[in-house]
Amino acid sequence: MDPAQDIFSYCVGGLALVSTIISVLSYCRLYLPTTQLKLLDELLVETKDIYRKAGEEMLLLPEVSIDAQTRLSQ
Repeated sequence: MDPAQDIFSYCVGGLALVSTIISVLSYCRLYLPTTQLKLLDELLVETKDIYRKAGEEMLLLPEVSIDAQTRLSQ
């Protein structure tokens, strides 16, 4: 092979390797369980706040408010 073709092949191979590594790392960062659990924890905190505020404003029946508090505190 021509030296220019060898250099081009190595450059393209290196670029492909770097882009593959970056893609795998970004995929893992988005879909790791810790990321998903952080999102679910934020959602749970927000839901607890909504139920707490609704209970304070007497928008829920007392039985429903107590039941919601006990279920969300588990």
